[in-house]
Amino acid sequence: MRWLLHLKGRKDKRTAELGRIFLVPEKTGKGIGTHLLIKTVDALRRENFSKLTVKAGKDETLARKFYEKNGFKLVEETCVQAPWGRQLNLAVYELKVKN
Repeated sequence: MRWLLHLKGRKDKRTAELGRIFLVPEKTGKGIGTHLLIKTVDALRRENFSKLTVKAGKDETLARKFYEKNGFKLVEETCVQAPWGRQLNLAVYELKVKN
């Protein structure tokens, strides 16, 4: 598989949560992730969602730059306890889907 887009589902009636967009390293920088994101946002608009959220690790520089480049705004930085016992530092981003 060369890419994966994981839409986790609804946070509420108007908000969707994106799990992750994965690309194999040799496919990054070619616009594939942005294309997948645009198609996802278009589908969410048709379904009357108003926003899309995503969480990235605070140290995941490439992921954070990708979301920021594509219009996501940082709304929160938080720490959560992972099921395997490790504390995760996360940046929470939000994108307005409706114009």
